[in-house]
Amino acid sequence: MKGIVEKGIVYKRSRISYMLNYFILILFTIFFILLLPNIMDFFGIIEFKPTFMIKTHDEFISTMLVFAFLIPATFLIEEPTIEQMIRRYIVTNSEIIKREGLIRKKEYMIPHNMIAGVTVDRGIVGRIFDYGTVHIMALGKMEQIDMKGMKNPDEVSRIIKHKISIFKKPSKK
Repeated sequence: MKGIVEKGIVYKRSRISYMLNYFILILFTIFFILLLPNIMDFFGIIEFKPTFMIKTHDEFISTMLVFAFLIPATFLIEEPTIEQMIRRYIVTNSEIIKREGLIRKKEYMIPHNMIAGVTVDRGIVGRIFDYGTVHIMALGKMEQIDMKGMKNPDEVSRIIKHKISIFKKPSKK
């Protein structure tokens, strides 16, 4: 029936899949807090003293360097939250849906009868922390839905394959 929306299982990217972001942020913080002020003082470039009450050129440069650190640091911390708001995957009994966007929404669907295969990719870190990418390939077309950063991707893949097998079974009458 048209007009009836089928509810399904909603999946979002796992925060653990952003381990590289957190690692980069830690290295960036170590460099900024421990090394950069000492390097600038050692070479006599500027005296590093950031402040909100800017009076000298050194204070201005120091404050701008702090903001230059805070902007990418904030992005690296908040990227998982933004990603979870923008992208979600829905597995229903009849199709797999990928929804993207906040303002301009896009929706990609692959009906279960058009799915050619489901595969799972994991890197070394993904094996350790149990996350990976579930690839869903469509028949005939070069389209696929990549469910990136899924927690427990083998379980997600198993659920999708089970729903496909139920959908493809001929009904007994």
